[in-house]
Amino acid sequence: SGEQETDKSFLGLLNGEEAVIAGLHDITNVLLGKALLNDIIFMILETMYRGFSFHRGILCIMDNKTRKMGARFTLGSVSQHIMDNFWFDVGQSSDVFSKAVTGNQDMIINNADDPAIKDRIPKWYRNLIGMSSFVIYPIVVKGKPIGIFYADKKTQGNILSENEINQMKILRNLALLAIRQH
Repeated sequence: SGEQETDKSFLGLLNGEEAVIAGLHDITNVLLGKALLNDIIFMILETMYRGFSFHRGILCIMDNKTRKMGARFTLGSVSQHIMDNFWFDVGQSSDVFSKAVTGNQDMIINNADDPAIKDRIPKWYRNLIGMSSFVIYPIVVKGKPIGIFYADKKTQGNILSENEINQMKILRNLALLAIRQH
């Protein structure tokens, strides 16, 4: 029984398309019930992480006092050092993290070293993680930044297919729905 305690996964061993479908199904059912917001958000993060085979997934939440966005939930290859240092000021710069939040824009970075965007990848990120392919999906409710879903892959190039991009949007929208309900 000790094994079940460490595996908080509700998706079991599913990956890829099966994990996305199962995740969407379960999240939708949970939204109709009385689940805790944290649990729903974690389910969404896990569906993204497993469904799109990310190397790591991080959910950041906004601290309204300090105007900083920091890691709250993580999956995959995330050390305590990354967890403690994965945070950024919102609205302080034009980097991809700040821009995602302030502009409520999804950021899909297929190559962080591309000269067109290289300067918009913040130093803290390069030093802490430095993956060349990652996504940022902001969680913004009524113009108010709540958090972001961040995920990355070891492979360079198209991190998500067109279909996966649409599924990521659906998952993020389910997070928005859950936040509005709570």
